[in-house]
Amino acid sequence: MIRKSLLLLVGLSILSACAGVGGRPTYPTALTPEIQKTWNDAEALYQAKRFPEADAAYKVFIESFGYNEFTDDARFRRGEIRFQKKDYAKALELYRSSYANLYSPTIAPRAQFKAASSLYLLKRFDEARQELLKIRRPDASAVLRIRMDSLDILISRALKEPELNAMRAYLFLLDDYTDLGGNRQALEGVSDVISENEALATGRRWVDDNQVTSAEVAALPLKEYKGKRSGSYASYKYGKTLYEEGDFGRANKELRSYTSAYPKHEYYDAARSLLGEAQGRAGEAAIKVGLILPLSGKYDIYGESVLHGIECAVGVFAPCEGSSNVMLLVRDSEGMVEKAVAAVEDLASSDVIAIIGPILSATIEAAADRAQQLQVPLISLSQRSGITEIGDFIFRNTVTANSQVTTIVDYAVGRKKLKRFLVLYPQNEQGREYKDLFTDAVGQAGGKVVTANGYSSNRTEFATNLRGMSLGSEEGQKYDAIFIPDSFGPAGYIATTFATMGLESVPLLGISRWDDSRLISVGGKYVEGAVFPEAFFKKSGDPETQTFVSRFTQAYGIEPTLLEALGYDSMRMILETVKNGAARRNTVRGALSRLNDFKGVTGRISFNTQRDATRELPLLTVSGGAIRPLSK
Repeated sequence: MIRKSLLLLVGLSILSACAGVGGRPTYPTALTPEIQKTWNDAEALYQAKRFPEADAAYKVFIESFGYNEFTDDARFRRGEIRFQKKDYAKALELYRSSYANLYSPTIAPRAQFKAASSLYLLKRFDEARQELLKIRRPDASAVLRIRMDSLDILISRALKEPELNAMRAYLFLLDDYTDLGGNRQALEGVSDVISENEALATGRRWVDDNQVTSAEVAALPLKEYKGKRSGSYASYKYGKTLYEEGDFGRANKELRSYTSAYPKHEYYDAARSLLGEAQGRAGEAAIKVGLILPLSGKYDIYGESVLHGIECAVGVFAPCEGSSNVMLLVRDSEGMVEKAVAAVEDLASSDVIAIIGPILSATIEAAADRAQQLQVPLISLSQRSGITEIGDFIFRNTVTANSQVTTIVDYAVGRKKLKRFLVLYPQNEQGREYKDLFTDAVGQAGGKVVTANGYSSNRTEFATNLRGMSLGSEEGQKYDAIFIPDSFGPAGYIATTFATMGLESVPLLGISRWDDSRLISVGGKYVEGAVFPEAFFKKSGDPETQTFVSRFTQAYGIEPTLLEALGYDSMRMILETVKNGAARRNTVRGALSRLNDFKGVTGRISFNTQRDATRELPLLTVSGGAIRPLSK
């Protein structure tokens, strides 16, 4: 997923030093009631279409008051009045004056577009294009971007350039219309707009044009298209053109990028076929790995997170690095059982050596059952327990409740020699699972859960429920530690409530959901010293983890989370089996079963006899008001 950068100030005069933060300019003259009233009066005339009077009022406003937040608006309005009169030369002068001093993201893009429009109508086409190129696209609305790109195409036509020379604008239009969504009425009354259908038809002609070179495609703003509708056409065209030019290595990489990022696109099947040929001609045997993820619907953010981690493991986007002979066959489960099962069948018939996914508990059981029947190794990232019992082709790589409990009990009983525990748990399925696992693990380690109390997840009942608990089975009962298997919010609140109950000095133990700075915001000093496990600690000193975080962040513009890390490790485990000689489904299954102490970014991983991933989890603690690794 790509983050928007902060707006930058581009003032051309000394007044640029007056800019504020976040792209909001700060003007040297503060508003006064007089300035506000004068502005309102001028605006009223403009809205009433009394343009000569409005123009005079705006002129007086500009000349009477110092430079304030309405000054550039007034200049822009005067430009609009001149534009309506077809006095394009004067309009151009006024438009330019409205962004010559301070850059306002609410004014400058519109003024720059109208300046370009004025130049176009003055038949100064090259200057018009240069003016368009100055506009910061993130500051422009979808409607304005549609008008900008349409004007760019009209300029190209006026210069009698070949239609496909304007592909930059045609591809941008696809994104503009996507961002506009169903708000098509916003274009009513707007003339000279290139339609979405025309942009799409032109894009398809461009894809099919064998005269286009890879250098011409590479000259397009491919980074701006990445992950968008425009990128689906540009990425496929680039890979296709590289293949046609005989650059099979680069074609392989680009086509892998396309098939991974756009599994539902119209050229997906053609790209898969071309990718297989490119890998073969590059002297590589294509390894096919299937992915079943929710890429649409309300869980799409989770599916995309896992997908991006997998992409990084195979080096789809630089600077991520990985095997170049992997073909990812991506299927969208849409969070639906029947779609997930159909995806397993489709991938099995496509000769994948393994499948990663699904990740949703609602879809995993049926999909795993079908994968077992077809004897396709499947690594699920689902939290649902018991999945691996379906059969010996089913594996699970996730941070289980059991692995977290084992880690925290090893620390509390094994290292710290604590014996007596209080468990406070939410009264839901997950809370009860953690309570039972903790009780059993503590008992086996030689300790004892003295008291275990559940609390309601209903916020209105929570405080009363907590304060009404009897937290000891006998008078004066003491605890060595308190285990709270809940998220950071309830945990922090419980910690502060303990301060009124005489338990503030008892050590707190938690789960990975505590790894959030908001734990400290809620719990304050009362969570100091708390200890909890974490499968993926981004600030770890481990070189491999730091390399992954750095490369992923550069490739996607965001830091990875646990989901990306689990996808990354799952893919790397499959690649490890292939590296060690596994080439068929049965040998991949066997190699995964024997995987031991694999160094992943989520810890050292082994599959136990039930084919559940086990890992030694790092422990974190709250120290000095921050979450830090627990020193050994």
